[in-house]
Amino acid sequence: MTSPPLTLRPIGVIRSPHLSAAGTPIQPAFAVDIEGEVVVETGPTELARLGPGAFFGEISLVTDLPRSATVRALSDGELFRIDAKTLEVMSARDPALARDVVADLARILSLRLREMTQRLLRIVR
Repeated sequence: MTSPPLTLRPIGVIRSPHLSAAGTPIQPAFAVDIEGEVVVETGPTELARLGPGAFFGEISLVTDLPRSATVRALSDGELFRIDAKTLEVMSARDPALARDVVADLARILSLRLREMTQRLLRIVR
């Protein structure tokens, strides 16, 4: 007998000062912003504004390290949260979906690394 398909339920969020805070050793989570807008900051520096379809929190998911940035909700919205356990269950129940999520994660990490490298090079030059 096969397992039922994995169902992710959206979590409603309201505009808030912190969805996740830099330095917090919370359970690693990977959130997908499906509605609304968030801002990613380190101290007073805004690193990114993310909207529908964007990911954040991926570094903590793959490294199990404390948050490296603070994320604030700029508007009401909805998020999907995927922690390590959810990813494990997803891998068992729907390997194709898990593979797609991991491939998206790798692509986004690569693009963000490239962007940060380019920013750093502009500063150094």
